[in-house]
Amino acid sequence: QLEDVECNIPTVGLVEETEERLAERIGLYQRLKASLAEHQPQLYQVLEEGKKLLLSVSCSDLENQLTQLGEHWLSSTTKVNKELHRLDSTLN
Repeated sequence: QLEDVECNIPTVGLVEETEERLAERIGLYQRLKASLAEHQPQLYQVLEEGKKLLLSVSCSDLENQLTQLGEHWLSSTTKVNKELHRLDSTLN
């Protein structure tokens, strides 16, 4: 799911920021934000279970993957929230 969100975050800004285009882009970011929020409990569960597992085994690969997952989640959430705020400010 996180990869889906990351792939759907636009990498190019709007060339022409008409009200209609802004509204479309805001809708996209609202859907991405909702998707992130919907899957947040699963992410926390995976991270928590991974940390518990690391208490009983030593596995640097698992530790790295958990770190990367958390970083990707935070990065995607931050990008979506910042851009949604910027677009809302531009529209209003």
